[in-house]
Amino acid sequence: MHPAACGLAVLLTLACAATPGFTGDAAAGRRSAGDTAPIDLGLRLLDPRRALPAKEPLEAEIGKAREALFAGPTEPGLAGRIGPGLAELLADKDLHLLRERLARPADADDLLGRARAEAGRFFEGGELDGGVARSARPSFEHWVTAVRRSLGRPQPGPATAPTQAAVAAALQANAAAYQRYTLRRDQHELQRFEFRHAVERARRSPNGLPLVEQRVMVFEPVRDTRHALLRANQALRKLAARLAAGGAKVLRCRYGPADLWPDGTPRHEEQSHWLGRPPPSIVTLIAADTGGALGTLRTDKAWAACPGTDRGAEPPAPANARALP
Repeated sequence: MHPAACGLAVLLTLACAATPGFTGDAAAGRRSAGDTAPIDLGLRLLDPRRALPAKEPLEAEIGKAREALFAGPTEPGLAGRIGPGLAELLADKDLHLLRERLARPADADDLLGRARAEAGRFFEGGELDGGVARSARPSFEHWVTAVRRSLGRPQPGPATAPTQAAVAAALQANAAAYQRYTLRRDQHELQRFEFRHAVERARRSPNGLPLVEQRVMVFEPVRDTRHALLRANQALRKLAARLAAGGAKVLRCRYGPADLWPDGTPRHEEQSHWLGRPPPSIVTLIAADTGGALGTLRTDKAWAACPGTDRGAEPPAPANARALP
């Protein structure tokens, strides 16, 4: 964080110029067979021996701790037990996220306000460490609301900045809500490693990514094609619209996991295939598809069920295919 930004973060009056070194357990972040001791954010905030690390170094240290945890021994039944090192780093992340939420302007819960906030985070490089995981978001929001109420600010909006002691007291008064959130947060952290191992296994498979879900759906031109290329081909776009209006059926197949999103949740690949038999206009469709917009639907082959892997139905490439922009 630029030093000038520290002056803007007066809500918690936290020093952000210094970043303490992370050593020992914090660097290792090993999985522990025992429960991680609850962290008192109020005492952590008031501790004169430490300063809240700046966002970029903190994000780097969280990444290192996760790598060490991923490389460590895998033990069953460790949900919510991520080890003290990573837990302390995530506590500092939580303080950063809380500060940003308490500083949110009054219109931030409106559609336009959310858009402005998202734009600001985009130009600042996004939320710290990908923000709060989706599975932990409800309990995080409950905790933030409880802290806000303890500070006498039930609604988002600018107000007189509370003192550091007042914030610490509000954190301690809502320790139970924070522990409920951290349980969800830590369960997500353990799931992150399970997902990552699943990605590694899927990538090592010589047959491609395995099938994880299949659905029978009505053909949707935007969803079932490479839409950037479809938009550039007016003739093909008209043919695709007619197919959709006629209720043509496709199999929508999800494979993976192929990778992880920034918040640690799995990302899957999706393919669409003709169900039962291809549409009567398939020859005309293929002829009109000069850029490969139909993807896996650029074939006269149909399926009764999704192929078992993502390589099971690779379409022939058009002679003059071009890469997606």
